[in-house]
Amino acid sequence: MCRKRKRVVLGVCLGWMLMLMGLISAESRLPQLFVYNATASVPVGWYLLLSPQNVARNDMVVFAMPDDMQELAVERGWLPEGTKMLKRVGALAGDIYGVNKSRQFYVNGVYVGQASLVDGKHQQMPDRSCGIHMVEEQCFLPVGDNPHSFDGRYYGTVPLECIKNKAVLILPTGWFSRLWR
Repeated sequence: MCRKRKRVVLGVCLGWMLMLMGLISAESRLPQLFVYNATASVPVGWYLLLSPQNVARNDMVVFAMPDDMQELAVERGWLPEGTKMLKRVGALAGDIYGVNKSRQFYVNGVYVGQASLVDGKHQQMPDRSCGIHMVEEQCFLPVGDNPHSFDGRYYGTVPLECIKNKAVLILPTGWFSRLWR
């Protein structure tokens, strides 16, 4: 089978599989089993949703944003109302995080990335993480993999009770676009 035909067959098969996964997840009577992340905040692809028990550092989690954070995201046009976030657990109770005067974001002394002063529309970003902070009991610090991610470097910690699911990347799709080059 020629290379082009293999790509077409692979594309059609993956397309059907993704469509089926989406239909299963969209059916309101069934529990949501999958979520697709299209943002650069964490790896692009399909995630399997699991029970949120025993959350640990570096776990990927889906969580509902606290009201003040939700209002800012909607007001700025970053996310539609009611959107849940998919982020990595960067820190848990007792961990230290902060943004220094050079806008460098650290968790437990490890450099995570820069914190921007303004968003893509040149609007002032929240400045809640400047200085040194400790994650409170029953909270976590959400962190994106992308330095421009709207995450804990701007809004601080989130209660653990906001976590809806753990998420495991099962089908990364960032590579998919390279097949068609």
